[in-house]
Amino acid sequence: LEQRRQQLGLELSGAGGQKKARLEAELDMLDAKERYLGAKGEFLERSLEVADKEVMLARAQFELAKLKLVKKHSIAFDGDEQDFVEQVEDWKHTVEEERRDLQQMEAELKLEEKKWLEAKKRFYSSVGESSKGWWTE
Repeated sequence: LEQRRQQLGLELSGAGGQKKARLEAELDMLDAKERYLGAKGEFLERSLEVADKEVMLARAQFELAKLKLVKKHSIAFDGDEQDFVEQVEDWKHTVEEERRDLQQMEAELKLEEKKWLEAKKRFYSSVGESSKGWWTE
């Protein structure tokens, strides 16, 4: 993207009229795409962080289930079940908060994608081409 942006900057300095408008539309499209891809990268990183916390919740639930089996079968255990229950509740609360934040990030990502697709459509319609198809990516 950066190479194309530099190339467009050079072309833009000597352009006028319709060519200048087309080059500016392409620059706008590239800027929108860069913002969208940045937001998508952040969203995916955050998704991985949430998945890690979901794994920790599952582990805590597994440990609690093991404890309940130990108690059910009257096997000696010197710990406190309440500690395990609190740990599960803490992880549940954390995961629920993280999922809400992730949903908000996803909504913002969709807005960035929409802005990029609108800029892409404007650019390709200004040059008389369709903005649909893999070659426009």
